[in-house]
Amino acid sequence: MSTGQRRARAQERGLQFAAQPLLSPILKTVARMGSMVSLPRIGHIISDPALASEVLGAPERFTKTGEGAFSHTLTDVIGPSALINMDGDPHRQLRQRLQHLFTPRFIDQLLTREMGPPLHNAAATLKAGNTLDLVHFAKLFTGRVACALLGMALPPGREDETCLKLFRSGQEFLAALSLASRKHDSSRTAVLRRRFEEITADARAAYDAGEATTVPGRLRELGLDFEESRGTVGLLFLAGTETTATSLSRIVNFLIETEQWQLVAARRDLLPAAILEGLRLTTPVPLLTRHVAEDTVLGGKRLRAGDRLIVCLATSLRSRALGATAHDFDLSRKPPPALANLAFGHGPHFCLGAALARRALHEALTMLLDAGPLTITRRRSARRVMLPSYAVLEVRRAATGALQP
Repeated sequence: MSTGQRRARAQERGLQFAAQPLLSPILKTVARMGSMVSLPRIGHIISDPALASEVLGAPERFTKTGEGAFSHTLTDVIGPSALINMDGDPHRQLRQRLQHLFTPRFIDQLLTREMGPPLHNAAATLKAGNTLDLVHFAKLFTGRVACALLGMALPPGREDETCLKLFRSGQEFLAALSLASRKHDSSRTAVLRRRFEEITADARAAYDAGEATTVPGRLRELGLDFEESRGTVGLLFLAGTETTATSLSRIVNFLIETEQWQLVAARRDLLPAAILEGLRLTTPVPLLTRHVAEDTVLGGKRLRAGDRLIVCLATSLRSRALGATAHDFDLSRKPPPALANLAFGHGPHFCLGAALARRALHEALTMLLDAGPLTITRRRSARRVMLPSYAVLEVRRAATGALQP
């Protein structure tokens, strides 16, 4: 293992511990104990990519509903038609109606319009030899995309302030969620409901206007009623803002620390592989919950109806099933096709906004690579957050033309 890979691993461990000082070491310990480990009052924790794919790909055996299910809380807050909290025929029918939502043309238009200003400003900052905080930059461009998804107009002169405020609302919403509790918490649900109302306050006007440049307008064109549209845009906002923003700075850190930045800069055909490998290691959604629909067998273990499963993608995607160097950032890695995009889930609940997230990361990384060799000047981990992330990751152009981790 190279010094750069060792350093990048240590930094990722620090991020994970800072985010979840209790949960992170527990999940790592459980993963070392086996591919599926049962914990009293918690459930069966899965840390194997093949088992994760089997569970996520078989909703008739492993449902999203059940006591303490993550989707149950979301239903209380968002409503019954948010896609992520649906199963069976209702989910399949809504998914079919949404399959043309993110066409390549719509994604191109959306990102060109919304990412243009922050990309231009960030490029100018680096070109002038100044320091750029990638965390702040990612919040700005994901915030702008989120505003567009919600149909929210940006007040002239207050664009950045509005985007950052919306991003913070999303962070606070996610921070109030819990995958560990199996009990209904009415006070927490009330807080989440208020936050969701704030986040989607402008969706009604955008839906009524029916403009095809906004997601609520496009959903109306697709025949969804307002509550279905509101649940969908809320889901897309919550699933796409912080996850994309946190992944960007971590992918940049991997590329610089492992001394592969210049390689990708010289060979842009490697950029999709860098994004795929980065998403594997950053795992935008680290945990997913499922419930056993009826008595079954998984991985040679008998499960009873109602049992809770916690699919830990964060450990599954670092499993030795992906090779002895699964913790390394390796641009030459060739995961099996069934596992290549497991970071976005699998089966009928595969992330609806995956193409949008990949394209947004591609645009941001292209701008940074165009800026030339970069050096990291400061980094600080975010503490006690749902998703491991940097609170600060500052970069600037390397004065000598060489990378300096």
